[in-house]
Amino acid sequence: MRFTLGDVVKLKSGGPEMTVSKPGRGVLVRGVNVEGVEGRESVWVFCKWFEKGKPRTASFNPEDLEFYKPEQEQKRELGYK
Repeated sequence: MRFTLGDVVKLKSGGPEMTVSKPGRGVLVRGVNVEGVEGRESVWVFCKWFEKGKPRTASFNPEDLEFYKPEQEQKRELGYK
């Protein structure tokens, strides 16, 4: 799945809705993206969200994410009113 800047996503396993702040390739060193470093490069999606009023950031494998759909939209797709 391909994510772009500003997409709203969530973990497939659940959790809060998050905003994609930086999709793309990079090298993670101790959980921090280091640009311009040669080595094993992989695809990560960097996300931001708020938890109890505090900003949080983390990077995720795109395989672990899905686009967020509000509950009302999910019900509409399933044929509920």
